[in-house]
Amino acid sequence: MAQRRFNSEIAALMDRTVIVVTTNDKTYTGTLLGVNPENLSLILADAKAPDGRVIPRAVLSGEIVAQILSVEKTFDLAALAERLERVSREWLSSTKKKDSSGSWTGLR
Repeated sequence: MAQRRFNSEIAALMDRTVIVVTTNDKTYTGTLLGVNPENLSLILADAKAPDGRVIPRAVLSGEIVAQILSVEKTFDLAALAERLERVSREWLSSTKKKDSSGSWTGLR
């Protein structure tokens, strides 16, 4: 269960901007393109190296990865779906009413 959650969290970081801190305190910022789940080796796109250079593709060994930090807040699609459903129900209930014949009417 914990492994599945870990993999899900790592997957949520894919194609997002991350900061990777290495065991020797170097920092790389880039778009996370891939992770090897066996050893946590990473592939970053457009990685900004500690010296300021931008590296089109950087592969960092999992042995030196100390931290992976998310720069962007992940988007919660389940919460959005719940909110849209609630707002939709509220809107429908406020726009529909029964007419004098007992039929439902609403905005068209």
